[in-house]
Amino acid sequence: MKLKEEVEKFETTREFKEWRSKNKKDFLVSLFFISDKPNEIQIDYYNEEKGTITSFSVSEEKIRVIEGEEVLSSPESKIKPLNLENVVELQEALEKATSFQRQEYEKEKPYKTIMILQNTGVIIWNITFITHTFKILNIKLNALTKEIISHKIQPIFNFVSRDK
Repeated sequence: MKLKEEVEKFETTREFKEWRSKNKKDFLVSLFFISDKPNEIQIDYYNEEKGTITSFSVSEEKIRVIEGEEVLSSPESKIKPLNLENVVELQEALEKATSFQRQEYEKEKPYKTIMILQNTGVIIWNITFITHTFKILNIKLNALTKEIISHKIQPIFNFVSRDK
């Protein structure tokens, strides 16, 4: 899958063109993939004035629109446009992250993978492996150089709210 080509193809669809005619200022901010939906991509566009994201869930069968989701962000973490020029493709990023996981966390076997391509000031692949031991391994990969920027692993239960 060539990401730039996929987005360009999507942007020629009737659904996108209709939406774009009413949302001319929105810009591409992220692409989202999940391993148990291999034929689906989520494409996100941000409206800076409204502080909202519109997501398009695109598969071979249909396009689903989730419009106007409010974004929680602080002024210092301004949402930036995503440029797809020269980015490491999905499969290559996944292979790099999987290789790293096998070297550094070999006992942690992933059963689900979530990948987000986004611009945080640097265009990154934010790759999350959910493991069979109920841990979350997060790897941030520079999407232009394939360099591992950061990685951490923590129990999934750290993300669960506990009643006091």
